[in-house]
Amino acid sequence: MNLALHIILTLSCLWCFLLAHLQAEDACGSGPPAIPAALRPNSPEVQPERNGLPRFLSEFTPLSSAQSTLCRESLKVLRDNKPLAQPELLESLARAHRQAKKSLVPPLAFTGNEQPGTFSVALFRLFQGTEILARQALANGNRPAADSYLADLQQWSLMLRNAHPDLVQWAVSFSAWRTSFNCLLEDWQNHPDQDRRLAEIEALVQKHRTTTEELIEAARGDARWEIQHGGIKGILSEMQPFTRMTHFLKEPFAQLSAAEVLALPYDADAQAERLLSDTLELLRCLEKPTALTEWPVLRETPNRHKLDHYKTVPNGLGDLFSEQANKSLSMQFWASALSRNPLAEAGLAWLKHERNGTEITPELFRDFLDPVDGKPLEIDRESRIVRCRGCNLKADPPDPTSPPAPKAGYLSTGDDQLLIVPRWKPAK
Repeated sequence: MNLALHIILTLSCLWCFLLAHLQAEDACGSGPPAIPAALRPNSPEVQPERNGLPRFLSEFTPLSSAQSTLCRESLKVLRDNKPLAQPELLESLARAHRQAKKSLVPPLAFTGNEQPGTFSVALFRLFQGTEILARQALANGNRPAADSYLADLQQWSLMLRNAHPDLVQWAVSFSAWRTSFNCLLEDWQNHPDQDRRLAEIEALVQKHRTTTEELIEAARGDARWEIQHGGIKGILSEMQPFTRMTHFLKEPFAQLSAAEVLALPYDADAQAERLLSDTLELLRCLEKPTALTEWPVLRETPNRHKLDHYKTVPNGLGDLFSEQANKSLSMQFWASALSRNPLAEAGLAWLKHERNGTEITPELFRDFLDPVDGKPLEIDRESRIVRCRGCNLKADPPDPTSPPAPKAGYLSTGDDQLLIVPRWKPAK
């Protein structure tokens, strides 16, 4: 669970979802549950014998605790552009990378049967190892080798984000692009031809944009995941009875235990209809770009009932989670996912304005909209930050206990999503 928490902190806004995923196993009986047509993938099914993703996961060997620590410490050194003197570590990461290039090839598809503690750890380890190899190449002045490693991260991310993931799997897959983009922006500050490199990075950003279609498919995948795992009751049944609903429900229901909520009446058919209706509403919101504050599925419901009410209605368990859910967690996920494009594009626009000698003012960025409230992204000229405000609609201050911010690129602060804009080299 410690590793799971580390993963979720990296993803910033998904830790509540992964908690449920990590705790749950298939609770739907011997036969596969029926998936409504509206929730099935749009792309063709990948035959099991051709699917490269299970093959990659079967070949994954977890790192020891000492190796994990060494990787984290190595990245700290490399982020200061100092090469590693760890030949054994580098060779082991290179072997894993070569193996992944052989197995993690199309066609790829998440099946819904992956154990989250396996796929998330395996992919993060691969992405982390590839980042170490790329940064080592940069520290040694070998940009072509670094570009090759970063291209692998970009390609893997794109393929996996379009491989029938659920929301957690989509976010894990996206992290490879985030890592690659941050490395490119950091290195850009020292590149001998910043103009050419900026154009290359801009082309990559356009190629690897987060698309509405992939987010719609991930939302469908999440609904399928819930169905395959027995609905909300099936998921909760696999949790420890004393587990509190702190991260799922609003007060005062947040203090309920899994055992207490599972004691409520449950109507599986009614809950399946609600899941389908809510998912279709979510898909409509994605298809028609609207500020998250306007999404009906994210609106908070006023507290009208006490626990005794949910004990007396046919689907008390489902009603409780529908009416008393902590919607800020979903808001954080969607703010993170939908802010990726405008943050990256605003950061690149900032650099082009500076190249052209244009003074940086908020008016230049009025067309880059915050997905949370639909208003222009916040620009901090002194700190060189472009900010997407989180669900509290305020600029959250940095957490002093958080890891150091990157020199450039994506960063999460509180529930805000930020992009740190790199700097042009001084004119000679």
